[in-house]
Amino acid sequence: MHTETDSDREYTFVFPHRDYINFELMDEIYITGKNIPEFEILESDFAGYVVSGKIIIEIGDESPTELEPGDAFYVPAGMKVRGYCETGNSSRLITILSPASK
Repeated sequence: MHTETDSDREYTFVFPHRDYINFELMDEIYITGKNIPEFEILESDFAGYVVSGKIIIEIGDESPTELEPGDAFYVPAGMKVRGYCETGNSSRLITILSPASK
């Protein structure tokens, strides 16, 4: 496994990059109270499940949605998306990108 950190989150890549693995599975922690990130446009389908904490997710031009433990989301490839943790404790998510980013 490999872990990366930036100012807003920490994410662990559960499987290493291999040619025969066609997805990326990540264990992500979103840190509370950081700046709202810019939108990203992903080249892969993106889905996730909230394990703990609360996270705000914005998909396309839809209104922001607060997700709680047990909630899941799906974002088709090419759609703009951003997620962040505004209040409370940091949030933990399990996410997947399919196919894996290059």
